[in-house]
Amino acid sequence: MSLGVKKKQNKRHTSPSGDYPDISYGKNPVLEAINGPRKVYEVLFADNPKKWQQEPLFQLVKKEKIPHNFVPRTELDYLSHQGVHQGVLARLQNYPDYSLHEVFDKKESKLVLVLDSIQDPQNFGSLCRTALCFGIREIIIPKDHSAPTSGLVAKASAGAIEHLKIIRVTNLTRSIEEL
Repeated sequence: MSLGVKKKQNKRHTSPSGDYPDISYGKNPVLEAINGPRKVYEVLFADNPKKWQQEPLFQLVKKEKIPHNFVPRTELDYLSHQGVHQGVLARLQNYPDYSLHEVFDKKESKLVLVLDSIQDPQNFGSLCRTALCFGIREIIIPKDHSAPTSGLVAKASAGAIEHLKIIRVTNLTRSIEEL
């Protein structure tokens, strides 16, 4: 319900197209996002620039010429929804949508993880991290009743989600039969 008060939109936290991009927070998830396939629009560091000068993550951000800013820690708390951000947050391109056919059209065998109704982002992130450790690169989940790919999932997966293809399907049973 709106009380007639318009929120001031902060342009820095929107992508060039104007939509709200995804976020990733925590040192390892941000590092994996930088090394992953998604575009990183900006990296925000908490407070003291001197503290970050010797950090390898900050050096990588500078080397890759990724726009970065130093903001109050409270802003990172707000953007990460009080997540454990370790003083760093990245705004990046939304997680891509993959279809079953574009991933599995090749006639090669793949190890795939199929998850049904994993709604807790922490559990989903843990399963993503474990899948990557076992060499799984594709995870199939139903469109409904599954945790969304989010900063919380990226944090719980320690950035592993950046190296996985998450395929959302309408009917899990039919998709398994197709495979």
